[in-house]
Amino acid sequence: MAKIAVACEVVAGITLPDHWDVLRTQQRTGTPYMLMENVCYRRDVLAVLQMVRQGLFGELIHLQGGYQHDVSLPRPYSLGFRVQGTDGLWMDVNKSVHVEGRSPRHRWEDAQKYYDEFDHPLWRKYADKAAGAGHGGMDWFVVHAFVEALKAGDPMPIDIYDAVAWSAITLLSEQSIAEGYRTLDFPDFTEGKWKERSPIFAFNDRY
Repeated sequence: MAKIAVACEVVAGITLPDHWDVLRTQQRTGTPYMLMENVCYRRDVLAVLQMVRQGLFGELIHLQGGYQHDVSLPRPYSLGFRVQGTDGLWMDVNKSVHVEGRSPRHRWEDAQKYYDEFDHPLWRKYADKAAGAGHGGMDWFVVHAFVEALKAGDPMPIDIYDAVAWSAITLLSEQSIAEGYRTLDFPDFTEGKWKERSPIFAFNDRY
């Protein structure tokens, strides 16, 4: 194996066996593999990650994600992200936050003041360098993370397990629809290691 580091788009395979093959190959060779999902580095998304980690929303109950494009019906581009916890929530569509005991009762607040307060250290440090890069600077951050992790010999911040888990959703959805919308078990690509693995994504201003 050449062990050339892989920076891959979201789709890791077309079939479920493809995903296991990619995973097994990475495990066997140790080749660095990173999912290049730039939205993980979007400024508001990282700010919301900070809010979650600092407990602003309490215990997380519901998450919603996924791009919504105009592919056949009129619908402006939207991420449609939502983070709902026991103490509050953030919604991307209306760019609003509500936090119990902090927000006016039963009213939304403009999310921008929360973005400013919880701005991620990566954006505080590198916003000027990322200015002008693709997708509002997100592309700079994801490439920077890949290169810097590679140089340091560190684990990829969005790794092979993230890649196959994200990618498998599409084909499992297709299978579910084809089988009359049957509920399917989601593969545990970590084979139980998720219980011991510590999160590593975006905990500081390194990458």
